[in-house]
Amino acid sequence: MEKIVPLSGGFLIIAIAGFFLSWFLVYNKGQQSLGVAFMLVFMAMFMASFVSLHKMEADTLVRLDNHIKKPKL
Repeated sequence: MEKIVPLSGGFLIIAIAGFFLSWFLVYNKGQQSLGVAFMLVFMAMFMASFVSLHKMEADTLVRLDNHIKKPKL
């Protein structure tokens, strides 16, 4: 079984935000080739985060959750 690194939720958010910002701010401002390149990079990041979420087992999620120190109230 191949090992897939679990990616954070922030990685997914950056991928989504980067795709739309590249579309609106770069592609629509007249630099189509640079905009397409940025959108492809952020789309690859999005796909990687989806693969990471899909392949993660429940035991891995519990282990990662227990690894994060929670503040005591």
